[in-house]
Amino acid sequence: MSFSPSPEDMLTFGFYADLIGIFGAVFALLAWVWAIINTWRAKREKKRLRQRIPVVLKSRDSRHSLELPVHFRRDELNRQELMGRIGMIPMKDKGKRFEIRYTHEPDFLETINRVKESSVLEPLVILCSDKEIDQFDVASSKATLTPEKTLITILLFFLHKIFPFKKYLHNDDRKK
Repeated sequence: MSFSPSPEDMLTFGFYADLIGIFGAVFALLAWVWAIINTWRAKREKKRLRQRIPVVLKSRDSRHSLELPVHFRRDELNRQELMGRIGMIPMKDKGKRFEIRYTHEPDFLETINRVKESSVLEPLVILCSDKEIDQFDVASSKATLTPEKTLITILLFFLHKIFPFKKYLHNDDRKK
């Protein structure tokens, strides 16, 4: 006794096989599109994390500001790195540690987190008093103490969002 399917069973079986093939092709297409989208998102996030963030010590009292000579990559921007790099600026009183009151406030960490999570390229501004900025020996460091440069830096970063010309400004970034 042998089993032989009827023509109706063959049509039903063929219909389900075709249906499974179509669903498989649709799911494969969706998976491929999803992989492309995720690859694009990962590249965009990697580019965002490689952005260089300037750090500016800005006076509450006057228009003085002090821009740190080395900009942070967004992915390395944290409190420890920031405090270390500020500590690398020479002091007028040799051997003394810097003191900035704003770094002990909760707003300081919120500002770091806001800049780190933002997709807009903006400088990290640390609010100081004139006395706190004057404790640094700006003449012997590469840090700059001019309000004009801070304004120009901010304008360049906003223009960069409209016209991406950063690759022409920094030759050292091309190596990476």
